Amino acid sequence: MKKRVLIVDDNSTNLYMLETLLKGHGIEVTSAENGKDALDKARLNPPDLIVSDILMPVMDGYVLCRHWKSDERLKHIPFVFYTATYTEPKDEKFALSLGAERFILKPQEPDIFMDIMKDLFEGGYIVRQVEEKPLGEEMEFFRQHNEILFKKLEKKMQDLEAANRKLKCLEEQYRLSFENVTDIVWTIDADFNVRKISPSVERMLGYKSQDFIGRSVSELVKILTPESMERAMSEIALVLNGQTIPTSVYSLVARDGTIKHGEFSGAPIWRESKIVGMVSVIRDITRRK
Repeated sequence: MKKRVLIVDDNSTNLYMLETLLKGHGIEVTSAENGKDALDKARLNPPDLIVSDILMPVMDGYVLCRHWKSDERLKHIPFVFYTATYTEPKDEKFALSLGAERFILKPQEPDIFMDIMKDLFEGGYIVRQVEEKPLGEEMEFFRQHNEILFKKLEKKMQDLEAANRKLKCLEEQYRLSFENVTDIVWTIDADFNVRKISPSVERMLGYKSQDFIGRSVSELVKILTPESMERAMSEIALVLNGQTIPTSVYSLVARDGTIKHGEFSGAPIWRESKIVGMVSVIRDITRRK
């Protein structure tokens, strides 16, 4: 008979990877996104083993383990913590004090992880049954739990603040590069509307960025010769359909009526496996002509 494992994690990618690993070894898998959901599913149909993350919404892994080891139908089932957030010795000590059989840090090598699963399936553990606690010890659980949770959330906030500072720095670097680039860099969305265009368009063609932003490419006939306009619309459509196009040369009409020659290259903008626009670079090659 197949062994059945309940896996608990609020991260869908983590769930998918763990489920794929376990199923690849012939194990039946049930998944849950938080402790409450896991507890409800386990009480309806107890698994042979549970693998749970710790930091989750609704009910975290620590509280889940406490309920698990207090439930007559579930307390004999091995409980495994699998965490990338709670990694300190005191986190493991607290987890084991709740009755968990194993405490594994993410990421773990698949072979090592499956060896642990096999050992547990074969009874290589002593069930850590937790007796009902007096009120004072219950209060101590909540004190320790809240202390650990607060420290982890504090660390998360510090990491987030550091990431935001780094992001602002990168955004400033991007802004400076975008505003001072020699070539014309511009983006359009999937509806052919111009979203951004670098200030270099004024240096090259005499137009301001505001003359283009928010307008459809089809309206920009004044800056392209008829032949170049027809070719540009065709090539933009190809890029938005995910096709690769060779570098092209367009004839551009500057504000003062002079003809400039621009080398065009474009690439699709992807978001969540979907093309949402195009980024393009136009390089002035008039002097080469």
